[in-house]
Amino acid sequence: MPRTLASYVKKLGREPESSGAPSVPILLWEAPFWQHGQSDPGTSTAPGQPDRPHAGEPLVLEVRLRVAKSGGFADTIRLGRIDTNDVVIADMSISRFHAYFRQRKGTGEWLLADAGSKNGTWIGPYQLGNRKEHPLPDRARLRFGDVQVQFFLPPTFLEKLTELAREAASR
Repeated sequence: MPRTLASYVKKLGREPESSGAPSVPILLWEAPFWQHGQSDPGTSTAPGQPDRPHAGEPLVLEVRLRVAKSGGFADTIRLGRIDTNDVVIADMSISRFHAYFRQRKGTGEWLLADAGSKNGTWIGPYQLGNRKEHPLPDRARLRFGDVQVQFFLPPTFLEKLTELAREAASR
């Protein structure tokens, strides 16, 4: 489930086994630049789910296996609107099962594929074809339906946290 950036940083600091860095890739969901305390007029969150990110308080989603699976999708991390997925983005533009991540064995490279969603999946400006896996570069800008996020591998997410802390301290 999404967490605010502040609560995620606190969680990292409390875990004794943590070195202060996440152990899995992160999706950072920031409020759109136009949003200043108002909700996005084009989309809404699913009932009973966490709110959208607010200006200055992004949400953090861990790309981690949370739900055990078998069959064709056993080695994938599923993203969708409902809680049977590993990564849940409770936005009505997201399909119930929207896309999936997979880490290639041997190379460790991350891949992303659209799962036949209604509103599409993009890496940067490129829309993905259904069930065609594409390499996922670190710091890639992604779009699932109307939701835009940024993908971080653990070391670069730590760099992003440092950058955000400097920005906050200079205000």
